[in-house]
Amino acid sequence: MATKPAFKFFIDHINNPVSPQDEIWETCLPVNRNSPVKQIKTENNRAITYGDYFNAACRFLKDDSSAALLSAISRRLDMDIDSKEINDISIYLVKHGAFYHPGRVEICIKNKKLQFVLTVALSTFGRTTLLKEYNILQKLDNNFPFSFLSAAYKYGEVSLPKTVQKKTGQKESGRKAGLLLGEWLDGFNEFHITTDPDNQKKRIIVWDSVNGNYYLSTGETLELYTQAAMILTCYYNIETFEQIFPWHHAAGDFVVRKKDGGIDLKLITARQYESMVGSSADSNLQETDTNSILEGLLIFFLNLSIRMRLDRIDGVGDTAWADDVAVAGTFKGFMNGLFMKGLAIKSENNIFPGVLDKYFNNLLLSCNKRDLLDLMINIVASYDTRSSEISIIKQNLTQHTEVLHHVINNAQLE
Repeated sequence: MATKPAFKFFIDHINNPVSPQDEIWETCLPVNRNSPVKQIKTENNRAITYGDYFNAACRFLKDDSSAALLSAISRRLDMDIDSKEINDISIYLVKHGAFYHPGRVEICIKNKKLQFVLTVALSTFGRTTLLKEYNILQKLDNNFPFSFLSAAYKYGEVSLPKTVQKKTGQKESGRKAGLLLGEWLDGFNEFHITTDPDNQKKRIIVWDSVNGNYYLSTGETLELYTQAAMILTCYYNIETFEQIFPWHHAAGDFVVRKKDGGIDLKLITARQYESMVGSSADSNLQETDTNSILEGLLIFFLNLSIRMRLDRIDGVGDTAWADDVAVAGTFKGFMNGLFMKGLAIKSENNIFPGVLDKYFNNLLLSCNKRDLLDLMINIVASYDTRSSEISIIKQNLTQHTEVLHHVINNAQLE
């Protein structure tokens, strides 16, 4: 950069600044927020430090005369920006994970403060996975007219400075970091199921570090599950069966904010976008295509209804099973998603002469409780048997079927 802005470093918030002179600079990063002792390490068993993190962020933001940063700023402001206009850059390390360490980048430019998310991966597996996520986000952004996912501006890799091993005195090189610069969702916060100490009931609590944590009302909780199901349905490809999966409330994949008396929801990433079943592309018969699409939708919906109920207490505790409001929200959101996509399927083959959501609703109404339960038993049988969630799913599956069947048969399509 012709004019170098000042870099400032913080852990979590502005009241906790750090610098290369501080002891924490050489302190090892934890693997996640729950395991401060366990450390993330490179392939050659060297622990990663806070200084490694901040050095990687600086190098990435300065690479190619700050091309990635300037491109992101220009997209945000919808105008060309010169590096000389950047006053200073603040980097906040806000979260720890086994593979990623998300941070927040704050830019002062033109008397404005712009914020971006910077996700840093410090292992080979992390870099590979982060690049895959970036490519998926680009694909979904290009292929769908929706903006329910946070924007991904640029992925890049940088080499970390060589370090000297204390035991041998030899310089260690070859260490790399993968970084993804994306949209910071201002005002959005992570949420989880918690136990209300006043009545011991399960509620959704939003982690708002600025204004303080707060509970969602029953109506807001219904809307949360409605929007989550709608978002995932909108990105579901009915002909290839591709979908965003895995996702999990416990991982904080969705974030929420209060808006105009209601709530607004966003999905922060897409780790995979693949088919979980076969594809209708190989079929030559229109009838088979139609059945395949409807059957694929049914599997997607039933799996969605189960997954939507899973979380961890306070994000880190035991597996939690959401109240029945999640079922009503999932059904409403799923049907809204089909309607929003405008799935009349106006293709050359005219697979569906009418509206797909009505075709699918008729299929649902033809299923009795035993049909739904048998299908979901088969779906759960495909889950990883090592998952700690299997037990709570099986304990609740029959009751879940009862609620789902009731919601389906009592819902009124708008």
